[in-house]
Amino acid sequence: MDGTDRDNRGLGRPSSGARRLRSWKEIAAYFGTDERTVKRWEARGLPVQRVPGGSRTPVYAETNALDQWMSGKSDLPPAIDDAEVPAAKGPRRTRLLAGIGILVAVAIGAGAIAYTRMDAGEAAQAKHQPSERAVDLYTAAVYQADRATPDSIRRAIGLYGQAIADDPAYAEAYAGLANAYIRLRVFAAVSEAEAYPRAKAAAERAIDLDPNLSQAHAAMGYVSFYSDWDFERGLHHFGEAARLDPRSATGHYHYGVALLHAGDFTAALRELEAAQRLDPRARGILADKAFALYLLGRREEGIALLRQVIANDPDYMPAHQYLALIFLGEGAYRAGLDESETVARLRQDHGRLALAGPARRALDEGGSEAMLRSVLAGQMRRHAAGQEPAYVVAEFQALLGERDAALHYLRQSIAAREPLALMLRIDPLLRRLHGDPEYRELASRVGRPDLVSRQLAPRR
Repeated sequence: MDGTDRDNRGLGRPSSGARRLRSWKEIAAYFGTDERTVKRWEARGLPVQRVPGGSRTPVYAETNALDQWMSGKSDLPPAIDDAEVPAAKGPRRTRLLAGIGILVAVAIGAGAIAYTRMDAGEAAQAKHQPSERAVDLYTAAVYQADRATPDSIRRAIGLYGQAIADDPAYAEAYAGLANAYIRLRVFAAVSEAEAYPRAKAAAERAIDLDPNLSQAHAAMGYVSFYSDWDFERGLHHFGEAARLDPRSATGHYHYGVALLHAGDFTAALRELEAAQRLDPRARGILADKAFALYLLGRREEGIALLRQVIANDPDYMPAHQYLALIFLGEGAYRAGLDESETVARLRQDHGRLALAGPARRALDEGGSEAMLRSVLAGQMRRHAAGQEPAYVVAEFQALLGERDAALHYLRQSIAAREPLALMLRIDPLLRRLHGDPEYRELASRVGRPDLVSRQLAPRR
């Protein structure tokens, strides 16, 4: 009899597909909260079981029962359909998204519903005092969102939705929900059309409830800048976020990233360093600061900082993404492929992941051009099927020196307002185009036109 059988003896076996949690500590960790909170939830029907012998004896629970309990708080349909979002490898949490339906049906009334880091304690500073249960759910959601994995962000969305269902006047929960949808776009293979309308509606509702909520303005700035391409409005909201809470690392961080995309590298670095002073260990701030350093020509310093972020957290996707851009743009294709494959794996982007093997074989057998053409062929197939933006096709055509084709797809990307097109001024993969007058005209449509004459990315 192995250890598992011995532990289960007398307690029955977990249901098929379920996992057994054997203590309050494990149950609390599963929800991303503390033991005090889940013990309080027991009085509200949390399905925990006790080993016979008295109230102080150990407890256990099955994960499928916990999922059913949490999802049973609302009968509304999920905001993101299970067919649209890649299935998680861990426990299924589709029904956790049910609470988000209230955004459409009641609270917002709209036709449609990173990424930010927020302190759970900010809820206590609001004029409205949310319910105790809503705060518990919000706190758990913040924890899950900060873990920044596709599964944890989906879990956070469900928890924010439950907090809103419990207290529809909870502005921080709407702001957290908005930022969670933004994070879902960044960290998971979820389309802009799925994520950004929901983020915008939640951010608008948060601002309606509390116009002085910094993180709500940060979310609205993100949607305005990256989705609506309203650069002036986006920078305004980012500036408001920083003004309303000068001690908020989030406000300075988002403002810095927007300035980076707008082409003002010096101002971007200033804001990112302000954010770093407020939150020295935040991975996102460090990764974006590293890329800003690279764009300012401080290559070795930037790469060293990206490697430091990865050493501390090997699964932090944005740091790998920046290294992929840098290495591919510099012609270090094997290192670029390694980083690109890591990004696809972490984002659970199975379509792009499938391109990695053939690209690696092409590099081994035919060299760099064969590898680039292998990737380009796969990207063009995906683009034709509506699975890949035009911008990505343009990147690999630019790497191959196919100027006319690259510019064609860049025009297409800008016409469609693809969020990735906002990388146009800072993308190392487009470096060969920087001296081209037509490329510079396209760049003037993104960010701040007065900065187009700036060197857009360093030459190696």
